[in-house]
Amino acid sequence: MSKIKKILLVLAFSLTSSLAFAAESIVASVNGMVCIECQKKVIKSLKALSSGAEIKVLVSWPEGVAVLSFEDKATIDNDVVKKAITDSGFEVVKIVKVQEVVDDPKAAEKAVN
Repeated sequence: MSKIKKILLVLAFSLTSSLAFAAESIVASVNGMVCIECQKKVIKSLKALSSGAEIKVLVSWPEGVAVLSFEDKATIDNDVVKKAITDSGFEVVKIVKVQEVVDDPKAAEKAVN
C-alpha cells in the first residue's frame, strides 16, 4: 500500500510542478512609442489577438516594450505579435519568448536587451 501512495505522491508533485513552470511570455522591444496614446494603440492591437484566450497584455512606452503573458505555453506566434505591433504603426526591434510571466516593464526591458 505504501508503494501506491508514493507513486501517487510523485505523480501529483510532477503534475503540479510542470503546471507551475509552464508559463510563457512573448516580449517585444518596440520603437516609436512616445506617449500614452501610442501605448494604447499597441495594447488595443495586442488584445485583439487574444480571441478569448487568457492572455495578459502589458505595454510601456517609457521602456519601449510590449508583453503578452500566457499561463501556459504561448498560443500566438512571434510573427503574429510582430505584425500586430507594426500594423499599429510601430517598429519591432527584437522579440523573444521567456519561460515566465513578465509583469514588470523593467523586467521586460531586460529580457529584450
